[in-house]
Amino acid sequence: MKGKEIMKKTKFICLIAVMALILTALTGCMGVSLDADIKADGSGTIKVQTGFTKEVFEEMKASADEPEEGEEDPFANFKEITINGKTYMGVEEEKAFENIEELGKLMNGDASDFAGESDTEEGVFSSAAQTFGDKGVSNIYKDEDGHFVLLMNNRGISQPSTEGLDELDELTEEGKAALEEMTVVMSFTFPEEVKQVKGPEDGVAISGKTLSLDGMKMSNGDDAQYAFVTGGAELSEEDFAAFVESSNKAIDEAKAAYEAELEEATISFSDVEEGRWYSDAVSFAARAGYVNGYPDGSFQPLKEISYAEFANMLARYAAFDVDPEAEGAYWAKSEVEGCIERGYFAALEGEVNSATYGAPIDRQTAIAAMERCLAEWFDQPEESTITAADIPDYSEIKPELQADIVSAYNRGLTEGKDEARTFAPADTLTRAEICQLFKNIFDIY
Repeated sequence: MKGKEIMKKTKFICLIAVMALILTALTGCMGVSLDADIKADGSGTIKVQTGFTKEVFEEMKASADEPEEGEEDPFANFKEITINGKTYMGVEEEKAFENIEELGKLMNGDASDFAGESDTEEGVFSSAAQTFGDKGVSNIYKDEDGHFVLLMNNRGISQPSTEGLDELDELTEEGKAALEEMTVVMSFTFPEEVKQVKGPEDGVAISGKTLSLDGMKMSNGDDAQYAFVTGGAELSEEDFAAFVESSNKAIDEAKAAYEAELEEATISFSDVEEGRWYSDAVSFAARAGYVNGYPDGSFQPLKEISYAEFANMLARYAAFDVDPEAEGAYWAKSEVEGCIERGYFAALEGEVNSATYGAPIDRQTAIAAMERCLAEWFDQPEESTITAADIPDYSEIKPELQADIVSAYNRGLTEGKDEARTFAPADTLTRAEICQLFKNIFDIY
């Protein structure tokens, strides 16, 4: 998807499928829906819709390269669609499936049974598979008596949720609006009435034979295991426990596989020796694309990090839109302004240039900024065990950042600089230390 030299068909499929990944990158500009009509024998039809908000769609069209001669216009098949009452510019396709296993595979990220005759059809189903597969692990089957059972485990899935939106003080108005624009919904119409027997009720709606699930409102915490049955189907505690155990294992293995994949993509620097406390963190952050080395092949891990460098790294992590710098403009102008606009850190006195934002950033500003970024999408742990009294130099933290720092401790973003949890708010951060903070985020989520 990153190269321009790819086949026309793959190019278009990737454009559609990448919509599933932009849930994070564009923070809320996408809608995806899956509607399945299931017959008694397990066959049925499925309609999938994927789309962007009109604003983002127009921005994408304006910034896209013109199709080469003989190539299909990737936007030609987009039209106005409605998903869960919201309007998007997108594509939709409907297709039959022969058995319930095919539907189950699609829900778990495998669209091989829905390979389309057209690029659009194949791209839409690939997008849906990516999106719903990223929501967790599912199992849908027909029991011995012909009734249906649907099991879902969303634990640990990092897709954001609108639950408690009004209570998130750190969430910016832009972040709230983005989440409200994002839609991930599934509906299943069974041949007999359906009921919920396990799991939280948020995001779940049942009307007779139809089950509707709102992925933005469903839980993604440790209790995010769901069970639905139709007719007289019965689900034993043992069978449900077995599903929870196996699906939790699958989720953990998927995360481990991703981490292993990053490990294989070795990036080395001339001045980062194996065995140093920061070696793994630097390698991780570089592989993830959050940081770069210098042209001479070094990383300079102990060099102080500036406001501009930090803003650039946080922009890459948060994947917010950054405008190309105009000729002669400060290299990190858009990243700095983006962090300020989102409330990650306050503007400094002076223009956005090297004289102002080339200054070293201190620990309290950087860690508070990262916490504010994380708070937009991830809930705090239910039990907050660290308070201001547990941080020896809490009074030295700027008052406007104190709550963020306490939250960062409770989230696990930082543990302080020593066993006493000393924070050292005015200390500067090195490039190695900021890599460790990004590694901490990955370990948490």
